[in-house]
Amino acid sequence: MWRMPTDQFSPAQPGQPEQRPVRDVADGYVLALADLDPILATTLGLHPGEHRLPDFSPDGQAAADALARTALAELAAASPASPASPGHPAAPASPAAAGPAAASGDGGDERRCARLLRERLEAGLAHSAAGEPLRSLSNIFGPVHSVRSVFLAMPAATADDWAVIARRMAEVPAALAGIQASLAEGARRGLLAAPRQIRTVAGQLQEWSASEAGRGWFAGFAAAADVPAPLRAELDQAAAAAMAAYDGLRRWLAGEYLAQAEGTPDGVGEERYRLGARYWTGANLDPADEYAWGWQQFLELREEMHDEAQRVLRGSTALEAMRYLDRQSEAVHGTEEIRRRLQKLMDDVIADLQGVHFDLAGPLLAVEARIAPPGSAAAPYYTAPSKDFARPGRTWL
Repeated sequence: MWRMPTDQFSPAQPGQPEQRPVRDVADGYVLALADLDPILATTLGLHPGEHRLPDFSPDGQAAADALARTALAELAAASPASPASPGHPAAPASPAAAGPAAASGDGGDERRCARLLRERLEAGLAHSAAGEPLRSLSNIFGPVHSVRSVFLAMPAATADDWAVIARRMAEVPAALAGIQASLAEGARRGLLAAPRQIRTVAGQLQEWSASEAGRGWFAGFAAAADVPAPLRAELDQAAAAAMAAYDGLRRWLAGEYLAQAEGTPDGVGEERYRLGARYWTGANLDPADEYAWGWQQFLELREEMHDEAQRVLRGSTALEAMRYLDRQSEAVHGTEEIRRRLQKLMDDVIADLQGVHFDLAGPLLAVEARIAPPGSAAAPYYTAPSKDFARPGRTWL
């Protein structure tokens, strides 16, 4: 696994080998999790040539939970006195309070790593124990989407690259069967996604099927490959099977699953909100406080929008100002021109910031502007680089 050299921040004392039992546990956990979750492996840049997809079934989640429990036990053995997540003893007030070993940079790194790892493992186990993976259906970054988006993160420059893509594409039906098995088990337990989520995802899958003149997104993606005829046939066959599997999942979602979910509320309630907030942010948030803050931010933004609208067209509302700009301002025509405009915008901003407000390492300066495929989320999003930066960070419009 790629690791930033720790000697830049906490050099070992001369003659004293670095002691890092906690970080060794953390590294081992990440590598083992990447074996269970090949999409994570691709995201991190591990396991070049990886063609597998995760097991999204209840058995796959059980294996991930077992790995988390093993890592917790190893963490306890490596750092029995380390601080932990909520419900565990608090961290020492300062490095000095923890004794000479913890006062060094190495001890601080170990302590912080132990606290973060334990919190993440326990939050994940709590999320699983509540049955959330059995109703995981989202219009962005959910299992249904990660199976497709992983192909956009894979190398696609050579025939060998496309051979790996073809093998992974052939695994899509099994991955989607696992997703359906988890959702079906959730329905059996009364744990269902909200109808609005189901209809939204089903609509996205319909758009994926309808793209490329009805051949589907995978066919369009595979068509970009310049490969020998035997591999072309393998790619086309895998693309057709993947799209058929997605279409089958769409029909099941829009039919049987939606019928079972009718009446499920869109709101999740305070208990699930707290659980989800901790899972996604690592913080124990108070819903009432967060909603009050959110409304305050909304009202402030609305006032700022009003002020900006007056700079565009005095006396107008924000919507009227936007419509005016649509008619009167400079326009960019064409998808590729929009992508180039976004790329130039990012390049210019990075150049303006570098050496003035930030001093960033060279690999961090490369960010690619991409156009998201049909059926993606309406909002722009970002995908992180691989850990070795062979794949740069990307923005998607």
